[in-house]
Amino acid sequence: DYTYYVKDVDTAKSSLRMTSSLPTNIYFDGVIGTFLFPEKDGTDSYFEIATLTVTDALEGMGCDSTNSDSMDVVVRVTDDNPPSLNQSLPDITFYEGDVDYLAFDLDDYFFDIDNDYLVYTYGFQNVDEPTIDPYTHEVYFSATSEWSGTTEGTFTAVDPIGALKVDTISVTVIPVNDPPTIRDPGTVHVRYEQTYYLDATMYVTDPDHSFEELVFAFNTPNVTYSAKKFELTFPGSLPDGPFTDPYIAPVKIDVTDPEGSSSSCSFEVVVSDNIPPEVRSPAPYYDYISFLEDGYLNNTIRLDVLFVDADDGEQNLNFMVEGNSKVNVHIYPDSAVNFTAATNWSGTETLEFRAVDEHGGWTSWRLTVTVIPVNDAPVIIPLPDFVVQSADGSRSFDISGYFYDSETSFFELKVIASPDTMVFVVGKYLYVTLPKDTPEVTVTLVATDPEGAESNAVTFTVSVVRDWAEMIGYPYTFPLVLMVAGLGGYFLARRLPRPFALQDLFLIHNDGRLISIVTKEESTDIDKDVVSAMFTAVQEFVRDSFQAGEIGLKKLEIGEKNVLIEKGSFVYLAMIYSGWPPKNLFDALRMLLSDVEERFKGRIERWNGTKKALKGVDEMLQSYMELGYEPGAWLPEEEGIGEEEWVDIISEEN
Repeated sequence: DYTYYVKDVDTAKSSLRMTSSLPTNIYFDGVIGTFLFPEKDGTDSYFEIATLTVTDALEGMGCDSTNSDSMDVVVRVTDDNPPSLNQSLPDITFYEGDVDYLAFDLDDYFFDIDNDYLVYTYGFQNVDEPTIDPYTHEVYFSATSEWSGTTEGTFTAVDPIGALKVDTISVTVIPVNDPPTIRDPGTVHVRYEQTYYLDATMYVTDPDHSFEELVFAFNTPNVTYSAKKFELTFPGSLPDGPFTDPYIAPVKIDVTDPEGSSSSCSFEVVVSDNIPPEVRSPAPYYDYISFLEDGYLNNTIRLDVLFVDADDGEQNLNFMVEGNSKVNVHIYPDSAVNFTAATNWSGTETLEFRAVDEHGGWTSWRLTVTVIPVNDAPVIIPLPDFVVQSADGSRSFDISGYFYDSETSFFELKVIASPDTMVFVVGKYLYVTLPKDTPEVTVTLVATDPEGAESNAVTFTVSVVRDWAEMIGYPYTFPLVLMVAGLGGYFLARRLPRPFALQDLFLIHNDGRLISIVTKEESTDIDKDVVSAMFTAVQEFVRDSFQAGEIGLKKLEIGEKNVLIEKGSFVYLAMIYSGWPPKNLFDALRMLLSDVEERFKGRIERWNGTKKALKGVDEMLQSYMELGYEPGAWLPEEEGIGEEEWVDIISEEN
């Protein structure tokens, strides 16, 4: 979905259409692309370069080619399944000023059929960048900046090989009225019976309303508001009598916006016979200046010319500046001002210059400084030589970290790679494809920014070392390779021992009851009855489903374990083992089963469920597991259980 990635200032996105240079593999419905690439024989993955073009509704109606734009994309085709969406992400709405608003959990929408771990990224404009919890993948939004409206954004799920799925959402921030704010001007000094002007724009701000919409109120008639200025006029006599000494008057200012939100600020006014400094009228300088990025202005302003003190003989003013975070201001002893700015910074900053006399009286002057941007050419850091091993001579490299431009991101640069028949750049990757007769290529890179400034050129080499198959002539030597490998494997197999391990041996009655189990390492978490029932169920399933008669299932493979089943007339043996036992061990298992049924015939057919009835059977199974079993070597009958005792057992059960 390319909705987020295309724009047109005078055409709705729904009217834009996209096309591809590979129409059989990439085709579009509006700006929604479908990608379908075939499998190629002899390769696990490959990549294709496609040019995508977006045009507006006027293209082809006599308009020129400026009504379209294009870009190259790389499509990597593999057997990996890219992440998917089980449903589209929802559009969200929240209020300006909200912090950590929980929008949704990305794991509820994105999934990967290969069960790969997904990494999530995002792209947004206007609103604050969302936060994705690294453990739960819950998404939180905040709207701390003074912005409201509707914007688009994307979330992308990326699997370990870089396959991705993108979904676009709409984010609406509902405006919330913010109250005005008032900055404390500090203690203000005025002369009695003389009006003092305080610039209101320096101290009052409202992001939602203009000054004309604000209402000002004061706790004293000696302070009024007019034309973005506070006018302070205090009398020379108090109710108690004429002015004799300085006095302090408290002042409170209330500011209210049209919605009724208000703020207030209190400060003190010192009234005396001292005349505070003033800005010379008319001001000798404009209240804005500008200079070029990484440039400077010297002696443009002299503060002793800008400010004046009317008190006779009082010209000893101190000067200071506030608000300079990016613009650097140096005030020299003769009051000349030098302006510079942070390296590679451009923009606008408002400064407040203040002149203070020896009695504490002061006045201020506001200056807007604009640093004009100057385009710097991009710089390419030297790249190292690359040596890679590749079967087809193709490889890609992330080169974005070698480019620097203070004004332009890497993706806005146009990077030219040569020779263009073997190397090209798409996105942040350099793609190299060398013919089989070209083991090395010298690559040159040059970058140009959108304003045409060209970088330095860097040169490096890419060498390809073919894999062993190509070096011996594969696939034409494949029959020889097979023959050599086969002969080597045959002789190696004859010389190497074939390891095996016996794990468990079960003796199970045909009705599913477990008679005996012998194991190399007794497992405490295995339910032996459940295991025997499983074997019986498997036997019955095979017999009933495939009409296998009395032969039944012979062997099971479960992971690295094998289960061999030998079925007799009344019981069967199930042995769990790994590796490759010798053939005579399997023959001995059949003989063991025959010996068990021969030794306990009659009793095993109508087994009563007691070990006493089949005394000695555990020892027979144990000797087999210890590789010491000899066919026919069971205990004589008199050492087992006598006929009379067997009859007694049957009688007791009856």
